Amino acid sequence: MVDEDQTPEWWKSTLTAAWFETRMEADRTMVALSAGGIGLMVTLLTTVGVKGRWAALFYTAALVGFVAAIVVGLAIFKVNAAHIAEAADDPEKADASPLRPRLRRLDWALIGSFGSGVLFSILVGIATATTPDPTVPGTHPTEQGEAFDGGEEAGAPADTTEQDAVREEELRGAYQPAPDTADGI
Repeated sequence: MVDEDQTPEWWKSTLTAAWFETRMEADRTMVALSAGGIGLMVTLLTTVGVKGRWAALFYTAALVGFVAAIVVGLAIFKVNAAHIAEAADDPEKADASPLRPRLRRLDWALIGSFGSGVLFSILVGIATATTPDPTVPGTHPTEQGEAFDGGEEAGAPADTTEQDAVREEELRGAYQPAPDTADGI
């Protein structure tokens, strides 16, 4: 094992640069994915629309989460730049910088806001898929009959009329209409 005092300075700086790039890449990725999430929510809003109060709430929460992630990500870039400038001026004080706890809080805020945007986007999908569309006939539960019992003819009204019975017989081929007697007149 190499003693820390014997580690070459170039090795320490290389590891520090690699660590920094890895952390910044994660932040950049979350900002880019948040922008994509906003685009997805806007696309869903314009193509599918809002189906119910819960979907509207989830759309709003997802958009707020993604916008917050972008704002926090940009704040992280700004604070990181100040932290790097501070560390370049006095490398000994970089670890004790008052910006480090702030960066840590901003990192958690970025993860939380991005995660909430993703979570609410998933809930938008669930709410949209499970809410019937009132503009499509036959998808609203009240159009399928008040007394749905799950019998053979799911979705059929509970009380069938004589006309419905005749239609069913016609479809089965059992109904034979009376011959037209007006032909000879």
